[in-house]
Amino acid sequence: MRLGSVCSLVARKPSQQQLSSATSRVVLQCKQNQYKFLMNQTFNNTTIKRSYSEAAEEEEDDETKLRRQLANLPKPLLDPLIVPRRRRGITVESFLKNIGKGCEEHVDKFTSWEDLFTSKSLKLKVKEIPVAQRRWILKWLERYRKGEVPGYPQTYLH
Repeated sequence: MRLGSVCSLVARKPSQQQLSSATSRVVLQCKQNQYKFLMNQTFNNTTIKRSYSEAAEEEEDDETKLRRQLANLPKPLLDPLIVPRRRRGITVESFLKNIGKGCEEHVDKFTSWEDLFTSKSLKLKVKEIPVAQRRWILKWLERYRKGEVPGYPQTYLH
């Protein structure tokens, strides 16, 4: 029964039973329309939310892509071949003596301060310095480049 037929029933002065059944149908129809409206609104809202979340995911993908590119950029490092200035009057002999572990035995294998600080593992191997001492010397060369002086506690350049 349509709304127009309900209106015609009301105009004809229907019986109580017809009126109650017509009223219940109108109420039911209104509830169904409200339900459809709410469902439609909910669907539209979720569609909007989905489009926002998809855009957010795309932004995250772009952000992730940028982070990956940034991580792959070359990083500024201390050049291992930089020869630092001598601090506190240190010499090759005093440097090797102060770092310990028997490294002072190899003083005669280095001709100068520059020769010591331009050394790499292979060059030290050619000079027949044992592996443990090679690693120790290279570690201390890097520490000295960063500001620590062997034999002097916590002397970092900041």
